[in-house]
Parts: sequence; C-alpha cells; structure tokens
Amino acid sequence: MHTISVKKEHTLPEPSDAEKAQSKRLCAEIRNLIHAAGGAIPFSDFMSAALFSPNDGYYSSLKSKIGRAGDFVTAPELSPLFSECLAIQLAEVLAHVPSGHVLEFGAGTGRMAGDILHTLVTEKNFRGQYYILEPSGALRAEQVAYLSDRFPGLFSRFVWLNTLPAQFTGVILANEVLDAFPVERFAIKAGRLYRTWVEADPLQPDGFIQIDRPNDLPLLSSVFEAQAWPEAYRSECHPQLSAWLQSLGEVLNEGVLFVLDYGFPKQTYYHTDRSSGTLMCHYKHYAHTDPFFYPGLQDITAHIDFSALADAANQTGWQGLGYTDQAHFLINLGLLTRLERQLGGDKHLSDLTALKAIQGVQTLLSPSEMGELFKVIALGKNLSQEIPLSGFTTKNRYAQLRED
Repeated sequence: MHTISVKKEHTLPEPSDAEKAQSKRLCAEIRNLIHAAGGAIPFSDFMSAALFSPNDGYYSSLKSKIGRAGDFVTAPELSPLFSECLAIQLAEVLAHVPSGHVLEFGAGTGRMAGDILHTLVTEKNFRGQYYILEPSGALRAEQVAYLSDRFPGLFSRFVWLNTLPAQFTGVILANEVLDAFPVERFAIKAGRLYRTWVEADPLQPDGFIQIDRPNDLPLLSSVFEAQAWPEAYRSECHPQLSAWLQSLGEVLNEGVLFVLDYGFPKQTYYHTDRSSGTLMCHYKHYAHTDPFFYPGLQDITAHIDFSALADAANQTGWQGLGYTDQAHFLINLGLLTRLERQLGGDKHLSDLTALKAIQGVQTLLSPSEMGELFKVIALGKNLSQEIPLSGFTTKNRYAQLRED
C-alpha cells in the first residue's frame, strides 16, 4: 500500500510534538532490542520494528498514512477504474473456481475493496465474501468506517481476519504489500559481501547508524554468487518471499494470487547503475532515503525483485500464469473503454471532475509514473483447469522472469 511520493527534497517537514513523542518511545524500544542483541541488529529487524512494533510502529499507530493527509497515495485512490479493472480480472478466475471468495492483504483505506466488491456484484453477480487480512487496528477501523458508510448494502459481505484462514478457495490480492516486507541490506566492498546491521548512535539519544559486517546469511550469499558486482555497491533482498508463498499455498485449496507492486526483474533490480539500492522512505508525500528519520512516523519500503518472487513461487509449488506492467494490465482489461464510458455517460459531469478522472488514469498508465514501474504477477495453485487471464493477453513476460 505504498506508492512513490511525488516530492523529493532535502528538508523534510517537522513532526508535531505528539509525533516526536511517539517516535521517541519507539526509538527507546529499538535501542533495547539492540542492547539485548549485544550491540547491533540486522537492518531487517530494525525495519520490522520501525514499521510493525505493536506499540508505536508506523502501521500500528493512529497516524494517517494514505491520501492527502497521509504520507503517500495508492492506485485505488487515484481512480476507481483501477479497482473496476482488477475486479474484471478476478471475475475471470472466480468463474472457473466454484464457491470462490476474495481475500485481500492489507486493504489500506478500504477504497479498493469497496470498488472491487461493488463491481463484482453489479457486473458479475458475485455471491461470495470479501475477506480482509488487516494487522493494523488503525487501518481496520478506517476501513470499517469507510465501507459501512459508502457501501451499506454490501457491508455484511466484508469479513475481517487477524490471521490466514485454515482453508481458502478463490482469489488472493496483495496490492502494494510486499514492498513493506522487511529487507536485508548488503554492501559489496573490495569484492567481498557484507551484511548491513544497525547500531545505536552514541552521539544522538534517539539516533541510529548502519554498519557493515562480513556476511553470515546464506540467502545473501546466493544473491552475491549469482551476480557480477561493481565496487561500492549497496542493495537489498527480500528474505520472506518463499515463506510467505509457502504459507499461502498451504491454505489455498484452489485459486490465483495477484501481486501488484513496484519493482523490476533481477537484471534491472541489480543493475550496476542502481548502486545505492531501492530503499525509499515516505513522509508527508516527501520521498527520501534516510530510514532513521523519526522511526515510526514514516513508511520504509523497497522495490520487489520479481525474478526472486518467480523463483520462490517455483520452489513452493505455484504455477506462473502472468507477469506484465501495470499499464498493459489495465489497458488489456478495458481501462480506456471504461474511462470513455465514464466521460461520455454522465451529462452532468463537471469539467473539473472530468479532468481529475483523466489525470488519474494518466498517472496509472504513464511510463514516467506508475505505468511501467508497477508490475502485476499472477500465480496459480491447484487449478483444475486453465483459466484465461485477460490482463496478460499482451506483453506477458513471465517466461522471461524465469530466464532472468
């Protein structure tokens, strides 16, 4: 649930006193973790605490995260046509999976969930449930308030979960979820591989510094051995992909997983020109690269290596069905036709509303914004028959992921 923020400046907005107090509490908690670990923790542990600490972590706090009052804007907030097109893709799967339902990871404001279920019900006569796995109590409350107000007739069809169900059949959605998974950072120095750790900064009471130690993690060794690295190179990898796919595969009786996120295939992800990695932080619509700026008040993300995701899928028994960029995916599903229908079908549509609708679609499709950076991958599990997926009818590059 994290898009690239639009502003990139050196001077970030000053937090409020209450926000500073929240961050100070979290910093003390992280410093205790560091002390208990003997003076340093892996960067992935720092990122996990900064985002998901149950007390003051970014996703546990009441702080607004999405939209104008938050830190970033997501695709479903830009245009309801994004969710409508995605619903059409889900409907193709649900038509071939008897008694299927929808399960969404982290539903943000709830806008995408509402627009998807409304489209499925009104256009495809969908009769199933829409499950939302939401670990954030603050976001869950926001979703309940929005969906009960905006879709009162459908509200009973939404079901909130704290953990994965024991068994599930249907479609699983992860829209801008994986980029918030804690990453391992690494550095290449003099041809050697180093793992990045975090220490308490001795000069700042609430500060942290990163250090590089000789690698001790087999996963990083496998990444290192597969590449030819330049000097002074730093990047990331996602250690949780295989375990996450394994856990989903164990509960999915039959269905398809759709992952929508920003990222690249391996060769692009670890290109020599991307020598500082992909780690990004988002605070009040400013994008920057300092993960130690007021921990708990900002989002911390990293792009997805879709080749690694495809490899993890292969290792855990998933079937690769499709991979393409967001622009082709949405166009294949009729986004432009829906926009034309929206603009031409309402005679009372104001010029300003029409302009906003067009601008939203342009952002979704533009190569310089979301169109190419964001990707969509579809993975199947235990499918009893071949399912046509219209979103991948052109520019399906899944085979290239496996060759990368």
